[in-house]
Amino acid sequence: MKLSIVTLAGLLVSAASFTAPSQQCAFQTRKLTTVPKNGVRITRRSLALKQSLQFNDDIDFIVTSMLKNSQFVYNFANLRALVREHDRLIRDGEPAKEKVAFFFEKEKPLVDFYRPELIVTQRGAQDDSMNRYFKYPITSASVLEFIQNNRKLLDDSEGDVKLGDNPNETPLKMEELLEQQARYDGEMIDYDDQFTDKEGLVYALTVNRSRKRITAIFRGTVGLKDIKTDANFFHTTPDLLKNCGLDGKEIRTHKGFSSYLFNDIPEEERESPNPRSKFERMVAAIKEIYDDLDVSEEEKGNYELVVTGHSLGGGLANLFAYAVAKTQNDYKFFDRVTAVTFAAPVVGDKEYNKSFQDLESKGILRHIRVSNEGDVVPTQPVPGYTQNGVNLHFYADKPVDVDYRNSKVLRPWWLLDWFGTSVLDKHMFEEYERRKDLAKNDAALQKSLNQIYEEEAVAKGFSG
Repeated sequence: MKLSIVTLAGLLVSAASFTAPSQQCAFQTRKLTTVPKNGVRITRRSLALKQSLQFNDDIDFIVTSMLKNSQFVYNFANLRALVREHDRLIRDGEPAKEKVAFFFEKEKPLVDFYRPELIVTQRGAQDDSMNRYFKYPITSASVLEFIQNNRKLLDDSEGDVKLGDNPNETPLKMEELLEQQARYDGEMIDYDDQFTDKEGLVYALTVNRSRKRITAIFRGTVGLKDIKTDANFFHTTPDLLKNCGLDGKEIRTHKGFSSYLFNDIPEEERESPNPRSKFERMVAAIKEIYDDLDVSEEEKGNYELVVTGHSLGGGLANLFAYAVAKTQNDYKFFDRVTAVTFAAPVVGDKEYNKSFQDLESKGILRHIRVSNEGDVVPTQPVPGYTQNGVNLHFYADKPVDVDYRNSKVLRPWWLLDWFGTSVLDKHMFEEYERRKDLAKNDAALQKSLNQIYEEEAVAKGFSG
């Protein structure tokens, strides 16, 4: 599986300052393209009205489910790319080509997948939504049906899902998650990988009706463009976040991540008279999902937004969760936003984190940041940046360390492993899952998200 690895050079780049002209913290007054069905303006509800079941779930359940979701977005992109490149119907019988050497190309084989429309919607005739790439939602059960009926053609024994010979129809690794999601009435409302099969910002939006949760999931690094984005540690202040700092000070954020979220305009938006960034499009889609839930207004109030991702995806999740919580204060669904990130690099400077902490202290924003001892991406310090949230720092040989804004620095001999495999291994999903599941971590992980935040953040006055 291709996973996000921030390059050594990128990690050692010194952050430079960037001064932006003063404007409003933009979205406090700007409305995105979505209208509640009853046409009534939605106002912020009291945070004291309820504490949802999700935040009383133990942290192990939350972390495990978000880790599997973060891993799934990698696999699903590979699966969809395979279908688009090799399915005879989708290709209209015209084989795709790949470069093999210099100017030489060879045709990729065409196959007849069972019901490709179960995972690729772009040939569908359903009505388009201006806020989503999918033509129609895809259920976890439909993805599972596609995989189980095409197992002979699919192989993930080496990591990525590939076209291969699987005569014994060995189940794919992602089937376990899909079976779980199907039990919880899971549905993927959007998955935007248009023009980004190999690199670029890829995200999924899912609804879990049993858990009453809408989840935004960001994929990590898979190509050169993503690596350059990871390494762009220069500071910037996105137009949408100007004047969002405290005491009149500007926040400064990672220029690479900010560009992906706030500056890049999707292809389908470029002809629009009011083109929207990925952030604007995602927020509009989430609002649309929430408004379209076929439940009472009272039950809607129990739904929560969770944002997750691994490495680059974790950095994007951190920034997206903050931007939503800070700027979407006209919309009641965003009263409580939780980021659960894995192996995530730093995102902002001390002013960003002061503003982040302000939202945490008001109960609007939560961040569970998961890191591994020895993983260079989330633990190597970068000048001009600081970490945030409650950190679960896992070790190979001792219990998890839980602390608020706990920035762990790698031991100095990590460089000795750089050209080996151990540093990269510590960044992989498998190692995160293995360490999390150690028996010595059971006591800490049985606590709820609310309990951990009360003990590690609230009790310490949101300082660390």
